[in-house]
Amino acid sequence: MYSPRVTATSPATAPNPSATDAECLALTRNLRRRGTLVLSVFALVWAVAAASGTGSATDVAPLGIEVTALVVTAAAIYLGYREGASPSSRTVSLPANWARGVGIVNSVELVAVFAVIAVSNASGHPEAVPAGIALVVGLHFFPLARLYDQWRRPQDPEGAGGCPHPRAVARRMGGGMREK
Repeated sequence: MYSPRVTATSPATAPNPSATDAECLALTRNLRRRGTLVLSVFALVWAVAAASGTGSATDVAPLGIEVTALVVTAAAIYLGYREGASPSSRTVSLPANWARGVGIVNSVELVAVFAVIAVSNASGHPEAVPAGIALVVGLHFFPLARLYDQWRRPQDPEGAGGCPHPRAVARRMGGGMREK
């Protein structure tokens, strides 16, 4: 969908990116910047939530975690939005209606988070809320990876998200898993 194309030029001039290339690079840069902002803010929220479990609000440990998280968040946002931040050399190939798919995945995640809270509290196990939410948040990245063209095929040794795929592990251990 977004293959590298350049317009024809004479040997004396450098190639100019086509309009499609420029659009692709702009989309890639905007997605990276938006992703940097969203993930940095979410990471800050998670760090503050985690810090709340380390002591009272005025203790050294939670304050240290929160200050560190704030500095790291500010640095990540600065690095993602600085003028010299170049777009990734890898262009994305987004599926049709990818933004709608992202909205659906995030909506399902939100509903699942509230379901975890409701079920954990109703069953008398409020201590399961953080683990349940972490599981929901972690699982929602699998469909998002495909929507953002970050999915790795099962035959790739790294598997999804750089984690070893069970088939690759089995092959390396001398065993094998049958393909259907």
